[in-house]
Amino acid sequence: MRIPDEEDTRHMYKAATRGGIVGGAKMAIFAGLCSGLAQGFSPAYRKLTLPIKTSFVVAAVTAATVITAERRMLEYEHQKHFNETEIAKKQRRDIFENHNKG
Repeated sequence: MRIPDEEDTRHMYKAATRGGIVGGAKMAIFAGLCSGLAQGFSPAYRKLTLPIKTSFVVAAVTAATVITAERRMLEYEHQKHFNETEIAKKQRRDIFENHNKG
């Protein structure tokens, strides 16, 4: 395993940040809609205090943000490794072909 350089770290950070923002925003919309539906249809939910209702939404958004950011970072790392593997295979093929020609 190689040590990531500054550019790799920057790209990985950008992928994780973008993934976290997108995942958090999607979950905020979903959790807000679920909270609204629960407020409209569930007498038990209506009896809860506002801080408890808010904590449900915040917990869901936080979890989604962290999970999505981690997933995007791992996808970037996997794609980077896959690309490096393909380049290495091509280089080995070229070396083998040049060795057999000479």
